[in-house]
Amino acid sequence: LRDSSAGRSGAPPGPAGIAARMRAARSSGCLDLSSCDIERVTDELLSSAQGGVAADEDWWTVVDLTELRFSNNRIVAVDAGALLDLKDNLQVVLLDNNQLVDFP
Repeated sequence: LRDSSAGRSGAPPGPAGIAARMRAARSSGCLDLSSCDIERVTDELLSSAQGGVAADEDWWTVVDLTELRFSNNRIVAVDAGALLDLKDNLQVVLLDNNQLVDFP
């Protein structure tokens, strides 16, 4: 899933584009925040893409996250707690083209 404006201008998506990607992840199982100018992967960042059913969602459409795609950002660290809730279902983590110095 790509934000169409991000592909043309080369600029990272704004808050609305990131929110749309988070929402799409709840039904696809794949959170793609590639090229979003992210510096750190935190529990807070991942929590809105997982768990619970929002008022405007159908429970049967919400799935567990199995893929995280964070390529082409400025990530220097992934907080240890950020991945704990995902450990049972997570199958793919892409972190290429970042500046990682701390990974749990």
